[in-house]
Amino acid sequence: MTDTQPLAPTDAEIIALLRPLYASDEAASMGAADDLRTARAVLAKWGAQPLRYDQSPTLFTVFAKCDEYEGEVPLAQYSATSEYGVLDRVMGDARNAGYTGYAKDRMTALGWRIVPVYATPRPVVRWPLTDEQIEDLLICGNPTDEEKRLIRTGWDAAHGIKGGQHGTE
Repeated sequence: MTDTQPLAPTDAEIIALLRPLYASDEAASMGAADDLRTARAVLAKWGAQPLRYDQSPTLFTVFAKCDEYEGEVPLAQYSATSEYGVLDRVMGDARNAGYTGYAKDRMTALGWRIVPVYATPRPVVRWPLTDEQIEDLLICGNPTDEEKRLIRTGWDAAHGIKGGQHGTE
């Protein structure tokens, strides 16, 4: 079932999405307010994508309470493709620090929670070759219309372009 109501991301989700773009946690902290303003402006202009309940999370990450942002911040170093993977990473650090309890107890004591992250890949737009592009690909001579048709057919098949797409009617 697909819900058609757009779901705007929380501040914490925006920060989690952008955190890997920064070289350090300090740089991410300094850029967070600007990132949030920019993301909110983009969402206000173009809107959020609808939430799909049939989609699986791309990854899971830990969110920790942060008074500075009056909310939560992601702890990207604990991200994994499963909740178990997140707990394993949390416990790895906890054990190195001398902790002997359970992962969920450790997270509760720190005020952390595991959050699924959904990332829908953008569709790749592929266009058929023009006659000029086909001629540029060939080293010798001028291709006949039949040769162009064969090259275009092979290109379209290799790139998933079907008849009727992107002006190929």
